[in-house]
Parts: sequence; structure tokens; C-alpha cells
Amino acid sequence: MKQLITLLLLTMFVALATAQDFTPSTKWSGEVRVRSEVDMRDFNNLTPANTYTLLRTRLGFEALPVENVKVFLQTQDSRTFGMEANTQGDLKNLDLHQGYVEVQKFISDEITLKLGRMELVYANERILGAVNWHNIGRSFDGGLLKFNTESFVLDVMAMNHTEVQAYQPIGTPAATAYVWD
Repeated sequence: MKQLITLLLLTMFVALATAQDFTPSTKWSGEVRVRSEVDMRDFNNLTPANTYTLLRTRLGFEALPVENVKVFLQTQDSRTFGMEANTQGDLKNLDLHQGYVEVQKFISDEITLKLGRMELVYANERILGAVNWHNIGRSFDGGLLKFNTESFVLDVMAMNHTEVQAYQPIGTPAATAYVWD
């Protein structure tokens, strides 16, 4: 891991030293989505339908500090109206949806490296995708190495979708049971 971080910092330094006519830039983005749902899963016309109003708010910040390097941070608040215990400072629905560093032309012109928390979207998202139709969506923690040549495209990734280890406030061996991850 230390070698990867050293290599990433060295690549960023070389890109900074050789950058010509590059202007650093920043960009903000946002999304507010309100959606209502009607749930009649019991298929019984005599029972009333459950109705929900869902809200998803995302705020993103993108920075291009040096040539071929992008930093992206995106927070997300996802909630169902009427489900909050209180509305005074309750931040339990706020989370980091995406936060990554992307280095294009990493080592060579055909290689891109992306590290952090990111959405992955492949084909029609049946196997691997961001599931944007869901009120929370899906993001993955890890690294992505893209090889993009004229004849083929290859994505090599190591991702972690969820942690199976329960957080223990007291980290003693007796309090923390091991679970295969």
C-alpha cells in the first residue's frame, strides 16, 4: 500500500512539474429528487396502499488541481418524509456518497487510476451498477485501474461494498468477534 501511495504522489508531482498551459478549476453540482411511491405488495384490493414520499439530495464538488488529476466529493442526504424522530440537527441520513481521486495518464497514456468511494456503472447495471433508481444508490470503496487502448478496454478493480465487521466502541479481542469478510 505504501508503494502505491508513493507511486501516486510521484505521478502527481511529475504531472505538476510538466504541466503546460493548465488552469486549475473547480465545479459544484447538485441534485434534489422528490419521489412518491405507492406500495400494494399484498395484491389485496381491500387493504389500503402504503404511500411514501422520498427525498434524495446530493451536493458535489469537483476540483482539477493539476493536469490529469481530478478530485471529486459528493455528499448525500436520503430520507423518507415523516420517518425522522426530530428535525432539529438530525444528520443520521447524511453520508459521503462519492469521494475519490482520479489520475488520468497514470504511468502511460492508456492507464487511468481511480481510488476512493465511487459509483461503478457497467452495461445495464444488472450485475454491477450505481442503482440510481433507489433512493440511496450504491457506491463502492476501493480502487479501479483502467486500461484503454484502441483494440480493447480492461477495468481491473478491488472494491468493498459493505463492511461485515460490526463496529465495536471497545476494541478488545473478547468484544470483537471475527466474521469472514
